[in-house]
Amino acid sequence: MRPDKSETLRRLRLGNLRSLFRDRYGPILPDDDAGREDLRELLLPISVGPNANLKMPKAIEVWAPWMQQDEAEGLIEDINRTPIQRRKPNARELGERLRVANAQRERLRLWTIAACDMSRDEAAEWRKAKKRERMRQLRQSRGSKRRAEYEANSVNRTKPWLAAGVSRATWYRRETSACQLKFVKAEHTPVSPEQAKPPRRAIGCRGSNRRKNRKVWRKPEGQQYILRCNRPRALSTHLSHEQSTADLLRRCT
Repeated sequence: MRPDKSETLRRLRLGNLRSLFRDRYGPILPDDDAGREDLRELLLPISVGPNANLKMPKAIEVWAPWMQQDEAEGLIEDINRTPIQRRKPNARELGERLRVANAQRERLRLWTIAACDMSRDEAAEWRKAKKRERMRQLRQSRGSKRRAEYEANSVNRTKPWLAAGVSRATWYRRETSACQLKFVKAEHTPVSPEQAKPPRRAIGCRGSNRRKNRKVWRKPEGQQYILRCNRPRALSTHLSHEQSTADLLRRCT
């Protein structure tokens, strides 16, 4: 089952914290106040995930093996008493507490932690610049040329009509004229009778618009009428000899 958005964000943030602490301290946190504060930051996303009571002691054993048992139990109890909302800081608050610079954030790809040395507007401009550079590299990978290179080799700069001794309009007309088709091979391919059979045409009057707007009434007696402007007109009749012409006119009016 695919995890929801909050669980995905929690896992990504936990991975970013591990990368940051491993880059700063190595595999083990230092035995000082900074190491204890960073250990608490590492345990916060673990506490809101599944099986937190089992995973938090194991994380303490891996990252802080120097911590005593009673101190570890007190830290876990203090985290469990913290409200859930306070265990989920936003990216800017977490970046300010951990003092993450933008260069370190870009190098380690800590996308769930905001840089502390950039404001919101500066971060927005930085993202726009990165997007422009990413799109430029994508266009170059697809074979597009730079603007200076394109303009240097453009027709307006080279002016090939001067070398040809004709006017600009004549040169463009010759370049854009239709090419000649040359058939190099002619063959007759036999087909089956079903494929050679011409397509069926719809039964009705000529023209698709008339056929679309025409309504046909069929009566049990065998008469067939076509409505035009809500006035029926007899198209064909299949009446018995006993019915008279007066009866036919009375039915059509």
